[in-house]
Amino acid sequence: MNSKVDKKIAMRFDIDTISCIKKGVPDLVDISNKYDVDFTFFINFGRAIDRTTVIKRTNEGSDNNSIKLETLKKLGLKDFLITLIINPKLKNYKKQILKLANSNNEIGLHGGINHGTWQVKGENFNIARLSEEIDFGLSEANKYNFTFHGFASPGMVTNKNLSNILISKNFNYISDTYTYKNKSTYESKKEILKKIKNIDVNLIGQRGVGYFEYQLAKNISPKKIVDDLYIEIVNSNQNTFVLYDHPLIIKFIKEEFIDLILKLKNEDIKFVKLNELV
Repeated sequence: MNSKVDKKIAMRFDIDTISCIKKGVPDLVDISNKYDVDFTFFINFGRAIDRTTVIKRTNEGSDNNSIKLETLKKLGLKDFLITLIINPKLKNYKKQILKLANSNNEIGLHGGINHGTWQVKGENFNIARLSEEIDFGLSEANKYNFTFHGFASPGMVTNKNLSNILISKNFNYISDTYTYKNKSTYESKKEILKKIKNIDVNLIGQRGVGYFEYQLAKNISPKKIVDDLYIEIVNSNQNTFVLYDHPLIIKFIKEEFIDLILKLKNEDIKFVKLNELV
């Protein structure tokens, strides 16, 4: 195997639902502590969904072409109903955020006041709205005394003014593009992102779905998913990998995910934070 070339992997997890923050984050922090690996989390402190856009997108069937797990399956009935009826702000889950803040993992910002609103309308936010959204996240971060270096737009929906705003607020990088089977979204955003370092995701599902979620949605077993990923990484000519998913996915693949970590560490593949790739 070709694994003795210096290789590194950054695992990026976007926190955008109550299932992510309530269960996924504590589980992943525990794994990072126990197995001495670092992850990168991008957190949204606001609400998960914009009800008006959810209804509109449902009526238009905009997600029908994406291979992803059903929302009810991902969240579970209880969290699905809480999200639909109450739609709480993720900043309310202070215990889980504090556990993350006290870990050695990297924390970046993932949008602002409402994840769903940004995902659908963020491309058209004006400069004042962009500043308001990001300042909301910065204000919440200050309560936990951590500083953001990285930013990831919800749905990787990149506003044309975003780079300037992020630089003015002392962000060092953004992660708003991905490459799936040699097809990259970077070229279409090259002009927008030219002023700030962009870290491209290269382990992801089709149409920007999380890596593990996409494979699970295709009814591939967790064991085969991680076995295939391990083989891909150690045999690849690439030296740097950035994997994208959401913390809630860990409930479907926890034991296999731990096995993957151990096998990659055994191959001397280094786990890094995204900010180490800047």
